[in-house]
Amino acid sequence: MNKDKTMMIAIFTVVLLIPSQFATAGAPVFNTSTSDAPSISVRVVEAYYADLDNDTFQDDIYALVRFSLSGAVRYNFDYYVTLTLPSGYNFSYAFAINTGESFELNHYFFDHAIESGNYTLSVLVVLRTGGISTDSHVYVFDPPGASTGGDPTLVVD
Repeated sequence: MNKDKTMMIAIFTVVLLIPSQFATAGAPVFNTSTSDAPSISVRVVEAYYADLDNDTFQDDIYALVRFSLSGAVRYNFDYYVTLTLPSGYNFSYAFAINTGESFELNHYFFDHAIESGNYTLSVLVVLRTGGISTDSHVYVFDPPGASTGGDPTLVVD
């Protein structure tokens, strides 16, 4: 009976330790060289219209978005980008990103420049590493003229 009791205590101890091992493995790792909390910054560097898909129509939009990260080794965040046409019509896209460093995204919005007037590119990030923090940026530009195109698509390079 004593052997069974010892075995049950050993199993109980192992069961108690396993969840704490997994919790430690999944916890965010912060940069110990700084006392700053993890942070994220997003900026639209440029946006313009052009004929990016070589269909002879200047109805595509290019946008360069820069992400600056600090305070952690890995970052998990949600990224939302919305292109608003002069009429108020929106094209919205969402991404979940996991990275270890700052980076830039090249966006190609094929067949999106279908109206003349001011276009607005809005970006929002929700950082989930070390709590919740957000940043956003709005960029307004004017692709003159208008053309017709096919169904909207977005390519991220």
